[in-house]
Amino acid sequence: MMKRIVVLMLLFNFSFLINKSQAQITKAVVGIDGLTCSQCSKSVEQQMKKRSFVNNLYMALAETELTLTFKEGAVIDWKQIAQAVVDAGFSVRSITVSIPSHFLQESEQQINANGSRFYFLNSLSKKNLADTTVKFQIIGKAFLPRREYRNYLTKYPNLKNSMGGYACIWLKNK
Repeated sequence: MMKRIVVLMLLFNFSFLINKSQAQITKAVVGIDGLTCSQCSKSVEQQMKKRSFVNNLYMALAETELTLTFKEGAVIDWKQIAQAVVDAGFSVRSITVSIPSHFLQESEQQINANGSRFYFLNSLSKKNLADTTVKFQIIGKAFLPRREYRNYLTKYPNLKNSMGGYACIWLKNK
């Protein structure tokens, strides 16, 4: 009986450590092309509210950007986010993701967060880690205009081989 209790306690502590090492994404900003009026933004909002992982959203029509916050611990489906924009009749210009910097190290080339694996095509700088939140952009056909995606393919020829995850670039903090 005592062995079972000890084993259960060890398993509980080990699972806690595993969960702590998983980064948690706090928010994402989706740049949307084609938004011109409040009815346009309302259709995007309605599509996004259908996503179970979305906690809150804010549409900035002047910037044509949608800011999303996510439910804690939720698995985020990035392709669903892009598809929601398309389903509303618009196209994705960019998806910029924010993550607390205390989960990261300077030479970070891959992270797991909210059920997704992200591979980075560039290096994270010490300056970025000094801030409390670090941002990166998801790179892929569904997440960028066609021309910009082709530019990334030229710059990063192995972009298509994202090894089962999402290719990304770290953004410089301002």
